[in-house]
Amino acid sequence: MIAMALALPFTGMAQGKITRTWRSIQEKNIFSHIDVSATVGTTGFGFDLATPVTNWAQLRVGGVFRWHTTYSATLPVEIPQSLESNINVSALVRTMMPIDLDKTINMQGTFAMNNFKVLVDFFPVKKHRNFHISVGAFIGNKDLVNGSNTNISVNTLTAMRMYNNMYNTARSGEFIDLSPLGLDLTDDSFEQLKKNGIDVEQSIVNRLRNMGEMTIAVGTYANDILAQEDIYYAYTEKDAADNTIHKKGDLRCAKGQVLHRKGETAYLTPDENNMIKTDVSVNSVKPYVGLGYTLPLSKDKRTMISLDAGVIFWGGTPKVSTYVSEGVKPVYTTNSETGKTSMIYKEVYNTVNLAEDVELYNDNFGDQVRKAKDYKVFPEVSIRFTQRIW
Repeated sequence: MIAMALALPFTGMAQGKITRTWRSIQEKNIFSHIDVSATVGTTGFGFDLATPVTNWAQLRVGGVFRWHTTYSATLPVEIPQSLESNINVSALVRTMMPIDLDKTINMQGTFAMNNFKVLVDFFPVKKHRNFHISVGAFIGNKDLVNGSNTNISVNTLTAMRMYNNMYNTARSGEFIDLSPLGLDLTDDSFEQLKKNGIDVEQSIVNRLRNMGEMTIAVGTYANDILAQEDIYYAYTEKDAADNTIHKKGDLRCAKGQVLHRKGETAYLTPDENNMIKTDVSVNSVKPYVGLGYTLPLSKDKRTMISLDAGVIFWGGTPKVSTYVSEGVKPVYTTNSETGKTSMIYKEVYNTVNLAEDVELYNDNFGDQVRKAKDYKVFPEVSIRFTQRIW
């Protein structure tokens, strides 16, 4: 009884504090209702949930999902003049696969943006709550565009990679089957050369070695490019006198060292799957600032329509990445049954930011990259249909 008597004043005080707090919440209009909205605009289709947090602001959360937009570009394939003048390259390609060699690579990228958003709407004019200022952030995917060559260009890139492998084998001084080049060593003219003591096979290797690679040049490096990991040579290379310049597996460039100097030509290379890939990425958290205006559609003002307009900040210049094959690295694997360890060489790719690291040529591909580079903000314009549910 004594304990209850002592507790009653404190219980009354607690109840009074709760009552005052609840009254304060009601006066400040905090969480007094919930609005549900459907949105459509430049950021896509979405939904919002909104509730007041003071008399002059509301919290709005939701999500937006943008439809996919496709962009295209082309890349020129460069065939060394010595190769073009000595060999019918298209005929060469047809001996390897039943296709015609294209002089351009078709690239295609898909723009996609899905975001969760957290916004605060401020109502600066107390007696005119139709107008609001919004600040907050869109939080979502970093990769805005995933680009690669089209399927139709895979054949050209496959032929290009096959030829370059033949060229690099010739650089090692090794004889390879050159019949795809249309060179038949049983031909009478070659037999006569052999009788005259000429090493025909070595002559052909030297001829191919001097022709050069098929390449895809996109510009020149604007900065020194550092190796992102240790890179080793993928081929042995010998000079015309058969002296070894370097061997396969020799270190080409250590991690953190300069791999390409400023001013060198920048090339794109097909990967081991005969693909060229580029990605456009930004920050996953993207600040937003905008304005909005709301009009009621019903007399009780529970159904409304709003127009919002603002900008989403990427957080700097978008990064346009590509992945350049620079060599190989040794990878060691252990057989679980025998316990024996073996080594294989795995291709190494260096990531290059085309938006910052390369002075791009004034061609179709360069124009598309520059457009991506110039868009440091994204315009957000949307219509919001709102229904108050509580």
